Amino acid sequence: MKKNICFILDQFLFGGIERVCLNFLNSIDKKKYNIDVIILSNTEDMEKDIPKECNVIKINLPRYHNPLSRASTMIKRNSGAIIYYATYLLKTMFIFPFDYLKFSKIRRKNYDVAIAFSGHLNDCYATYRLINAKKKIV
Repeated sequence: MKKNICFILDQFLFGGIERVCLNFLNSIDKKKYNIDVIILSNTEDMEKDIPKECNVIKINLPRYHNPLSRASTMIKRNSGAIIYYATYLLKTMFIFPFDYLKFSKIRRKNYDVAIAFSGHLNDCYATYRLINAKKKIV
């Protein structure tokens, strides 16, 4: 039985992380694994280089949707913890539910492994909070 693997990338632009991901995807035995590549925001022409056996899923999840976004961190530094936690609560009540709706189709699928490939806050957030997997590598 094939194992289900999911790679989550913040974006898929011409960069080092994306090239490493492509090399990794090309080296995996497709007979043993079902592979989903979830791209959260920007894509360019590199998407055509992803192996045909991989299922590419594009979801618009802007970087400011995660609780550790740069805007929240700047507010915490400049205005104090009260405003930071107030913005976190607002995001929790109003923004995060929309993220769950965007991921509803993917959340039904159970992965054996989910990998936040680039290690950016956005793909770590998506892997940790929005993907169902037995093992999560963040």
